[in-house]
Amino acid sequence: MKKYDVIIIGGGPAGYRAAEHLAALKKKVCVAEFSDERIGGTCLNEGCVPVKAMIESAHLFINMRRSADFGIESGEIKADMGAVRVSASKKMDFLRTALYSSLKRQGIDFIFGAASFVSGNVIKIDSRELEAEYFIVASGSVPRKLSLEGFGLALDSAQILEKGFSGNNLLIVGGGYIGCEFASLYRAFGKDVTVLESLPSLLAVEDDDISRALEREFKKQGIGVIKGAALKSLSADKAGVSARIDQNGRSSEDKFDAVLSAVGRRSRTEDLNAAAAGIEILPSGAIAVDDSMRTNVHNIYAAGDVIESPMLAHTAYREGVSAAGAIAGIRAEKINYTAVPRVVFSFPQIGAIGMTEKEAASRGIETKTHKSFFAANAKAVIAGETEGFLKIISSVSDGVILGAAASGADACELIHLLAPAVSRAMTVKHAAEVMYGHPTLSEIVSDTLSKI
Repeated sequence: MKKYDVIIIGGGPAGYRAAEHLAALKKKVCVAEFSDERIGGTCLNEGCVPVKAMIESAHLFINMRRSADFGIESGEIKADMGAVRVSASKKMDFLRTALYSSLKRQGIDFIFGAASFVSGNVIKIDSRELEAEYFIVASGSVPRKLSLEGFGLALDSAQILEKGFSGNNLLIVGGGYIGCEFASLYRAFGKDVTVLESLPSLLAVEDDDISRALEREFKKQGIGVIKGAALKSLSADKAGVSARIDQNGRSSEDKFDAVLSAVGRRSRTEDLNAAAAGIEILPSGAIAVDDSMRTNVHNIYAAGDVIESPMLAHTAYREGVSAAGAIAGIRAEKINYTAVPRVVFSFPQIGAIGMTEKEAASRGIETKTHKSFFAANAKAVIAGETEGFLKIISSVSDGVILGAAASGADACELIHLLAPAVSRAMTVKHAAEVMYGHPTLSEIVSDTLSKI
């Protein structure tokens, strides 16, 4: 039986980042993944990368159609959705190949197949058994399913990326970041899109100003939004998929060419045979860990979507490094989950970090806020991107910056200028001392801080 210092179950962001860290510390490491086509995990193969690649095509398409605003006549602009998917696929292949090659060069072994525990020191993949002193479970997540009649008719994000959507009328169930990104993508290419959300607002976990701004812009774009409503059933015939929707005690039935489920994801733990190793599984299906990512079993760690933390690739990176460091005896700083950036590549882009006003109030913190608008920023005016704002939230008692939120062009980049301030609990006074070049969109940070 082959023995390793560490076996990592899962080759996604948590898994491969942990493997790199351990390899650099001269540990003998093996990554167990379903197949070489899954290296990079959900993010690279059916999530972050392909969706954002297609959204980049949509963004270019939008800008080309408004080129006349900048004095450039470009003629008729057409989009080929098949070609857009091919373009995204090429970028995925490039990144996957580069990642795999890099990991192999670092001396990391790979075994492909579904891994499950035999004991606390042994896993099984097909007929092979592998032994390790330590394990990191980074098996990721799968799309969540709703228990309702006909739900199997709905596509999940991986399926719609693989098959594409050739129809015209799309219902998206779920108004979180996945649903909003797909809504923006398909509307940009001229599809009729409706978003169904059971909560009172889109991106309900974000600041109220963000939700209102997104809903306002969606309305301008012609994206239908149904809030506070529940999908009750799906049925299909040759004409499409019928969705029965309940809202405010009233039921209606509408027909769509396809339905996309974007109701979130759940940890992938059911096939691990975790009981054989004695690993504690929470009621949510996630694995319980401490601050160092250690499970209740002394030599087994877990990181990424498989634990109860924000299901984001950059969170998984940090967790993978924490787990690897703990195994190597390196004490890592406790992860500050409040300071995890949240980015949504919708149109408009959304960026947020730290607490919302509502969250601060729930903790009994008196806050002071200010918003600055893109329309007053020279670079935004030059780029024709005046619809947007940056909002910064601080504590009245000590001036510490608690959070920030942005809506508009490049908000996903802009929000990271506030990451050091939120992460290190900087005060408004100290953060305002930073100087930004002119004319840049980043100036909006100093403009906002100066007015708090």
